[in-house]
Amino acid sequence: MTASRYTFVIFSVPFLVVPAHAQPASDSFEGDQIVVTATRGDAAAGSVAARTDVVSRAEIELKGFVTAADALKAVPGLSVVQSGGAGGLTSVFSRGTNSKHTLALFDGIRLNDASTPNGQFNFGSDTLGDLERVEVLRGPASAIYGSDAIGGVINFIPRIGGERAFMPYAEIAAGNLDTYRGMAGARGTAGRLAYGVTAEYFETGGFNNVAGSRQAGRHDRFLPVADPQRQGSEAVPGQGPARPEALGKACHAQYRQSAELWCSDHRIEARRKAGPGDGPPAGEVSQ
Repeated sequence: MTASRYTFVIFSVPFLVVPAHAQPASDSFEGDQIVVTATRGDAAAGSVAARTDVVSRAEIELKGFVTAADALKAVPGLSVVQSGGAGGLTSVFSRGTNSKHTLALFDGIRLNDASTPNGQFNFGSDTLGDLERVEVLRGPASAIYGSDAIGGVINFIPRIGGERAFMPYAEIAAGNLDTYRGMAGARGTAGRLAYGVTAEYFETGGFNNVAGSRQAGRHDRFLPVADPQRQGSEAVPGQGPARPEALGKACHAQYRQSAELWCSDHRIEARRKAGPGDGPPAGEVSQ
């Protein structure tokens, strides 16, 4: 029995209330891209010894990535294993190491959950509306981040600060199978305070598995259309495509109901820049 997933986006309407500036579609291989993960400080991607790939904001919007798992699947050298559809448990494997050896950070703050069975981070439930870019350092980084980073480091860099005091943004999207997504937020700089606020909602009714059975080289399948979330297969061995009324002793039937999934993500982060004569910089708040 085989299974397939089909997703069709009906429309996507982005809103951005600030002037748009040209950006490259992908920063993954640009040597002058500034990264912070490899050295814990600003450095050009081409000047650091460890390979660092970047999924930029422009690439996220261009390719329609919704979750962290979607973005990481586009990074070469990473193995992303997802259980089920959106919101399912997702593990990331780098350079042949265990999933718990890939460290997850949010703007440098450790995200790995010590309460999970092996301490790994679930990349399947986080959305990308509040992110400026995703930095992926592939290879050992235990000298900087400890034993959790034997395989690599994934650092989610948020949208924060900017050239103006108030820079709002919003986006809405909808698709088939009761899929809806909305996001709104703002960022900016007021004096020495750089801030970013984002609220995002994502919901989907699941997807159909068009399943069937093979008999004598024939693939027969039947998918009810009354309920777009219901999946099933009916087949008569050695005969043509099955019909609902063809069921009998020689037939088998199997149905499954996909569960409705939803995700919501709310984060607030503020940062105060240190001035002349100030002590250590103030802490960060993340929700």
